Amino acid sequence: MAKLSENSVKVINYLKENHGKKMTSQDVAAALDMTTATVNGVFTSLSNKKLGYRESATIKGAVDATFIGIVDADRPEGLSENAVAILDYLATVKGKDITTDDAVAATGIEKRKFTGTFNSLVKKGLAERIPVKVEGDIEVKYLVLTEAGMSFDPESADAE
Repeated sequence: MAKLSENSVKVINYLKENHGKKMTSQDVAAALDMTTATVNGVFTSLSNKKLGYRESATIKGAVDATFIGIVDADRPEGLSENAVAILDYLATVKGKDITTDDAVAATGIEKRKFTGTFNSLVKKGLAERIPVKVEGDIEVKYLVLTEAGMSFDPESADAE
């Protein structure tokens, strides 16, 4: 994941601290001593990275407002929703012979995205592929979590 700007980190941390509260860009700007334009720019970037969302609402039947929030406020930085889903799935099937196709079917993640996400978990030392010979010379790779992957705590802020 690309490094986030200082302003992005401030906005994310503020929204995490206030998770569940309805906040507008103006609310966040005032609290962080930033301009609304800066918060909107940061938030557009976060939305493009699928880290944030905007929600429109009508207040008291007359005023339209747009609230901002972050996706999965409890998710550790650096791990996508797909990565957490893969870790959770492989932890639940520990000891079973699971191929990429099995995991794709079980998680519902598109195969291309699954493969890229799984590769990132391998690079982080959380998962690995174990090659196994089946039916003569045919090789299959089973997906497993490493010890670090098995002991991974998605609630931990130091998960990356």
